[in-house]
Amino acid sequence: MFHLHAYLIRQQTVSLFMVLLGLLIIVWLNHSLKVLELVVNKGASFTAFFKLSFLPLPLWLMVALPLACFCAIIWVIYRLVSDRELVVMQAAGISPIQFAIAPILFGLATTFILFVNSIILLPNAFSIFKQTQFEVRASIPKVLIQDKVFVDLGKDLTLYINKRKSEQEVNQVFIQDSRTDEVIVTYTSESGAFKIIDDRPVFILTNGQRVETRRGSSEPATLNFATHSLDISQQTDGTNSRFIDANEESIADLMDRDKAETDFRFPQRLAMAHYRLAAPLQAVALALLASAIMLVGRLTRANIIRRMVIAAIAGILLQTLVVLTRGMIADIPQSWPLIYLASLAPAVMCLAALLRPEKTARTVQSLFRFSLNSGSQRA
Repeated sequence: MFHLHAYLIRQQTVSLFMVLLGLLIIVWLNHSLKVLELVVNKGASFTAFFKLSFLPLPLWLMVALPLACFCAIIWVIYRLVSDRELVVMQAAGISPIQFAIAPILFGLATTFILFVNSIILLPNAFSIFKQTQFEVRASIPKVLIQDKVFVDLGKDLTLYINKRKSEQEVNQVFIQDSRTDEVIVTYTSESGAFKIIDDRPVFILTNGQRVETRRGSSEPATLNFATHSLDISQQTDGTNSRFIDANEESIADLMDRDKAETDFRFPQRLAMAHYRLAAPLQAVALALLASAIMLVGRLTRANIIRRMVIAAIAGILLQTLVVLTRGMIADIPQSWPLIYLASLAPAVMCLAALLRPEKTARTVQSLFRFSLNSGSQRA
């Protein structure tokens, strides 16, 4: 039996990587096109493109990996039926639960990987992704800053440079800042550099002069400086800081009511926390679901396609149920046990079906005959 399980796990692993690679390539291509547009417009580096392209990977795995595990198990069973290997195994007396040991272990291993991904990899990778995304969006596009041209960085903020020294550094700067209603401020400096400080875009001016003129007054106030930091964001009240996404935070922080910005936000954070804990359970639940639907009862070439369609519909319903319960928690926080029940209840029923396949097959046949008889009576 050990060699059989090792063979099945090896086949499932190969199939999982193929399915997972296909799913991730589709998602990555769609995502990378958006990233490429942002990077090109902002003149960001290849490193920024690489980070923005691949750091959301743990988030994609939350959905793609359980689905790939599910498809891999179904595909391996389909191949065994097509090659008549499963018929030989059944003739040798291998029961559904004995055959299902390999898919169950495969699902448990996938669940463990997903827990590591959800608890450790996702918050760390997504935090770097959001920080990089913010820095790229807040940076000054290199195509925007041109030598000896007046450029509006935003409303009431005009920049003029004599010469661009590098991607982020310029020489001989003139800035007029009229974002404040009462005051018009003019800056001149020998050089300047664009930077991100405390999650805000800042222009560091060196060796210059600041001239402040109040509207309606003819007497300006002048100040010479060695260095001066000018916030070039469009909000100067501190509200332009980077928003922390829920995927960046640890599960413990998401469950902490004191760390929620408002009472309204806490149920949404709680729903995200429980989803990140419950989502990995989908892998083992889908593995049991695929095994029960494909192995209980007589599986032949004639009914294999029908079984695969039923399994696919059941798998979609299970994943949809988990998503719906997540939304329910956001509305009713006390309903959080349902998100775990959405995966565990089908898993337990499928395990029971594998342990007692004959009784399950008879029950399904009875229900099928009952539905047929009910339909004919209505007709």
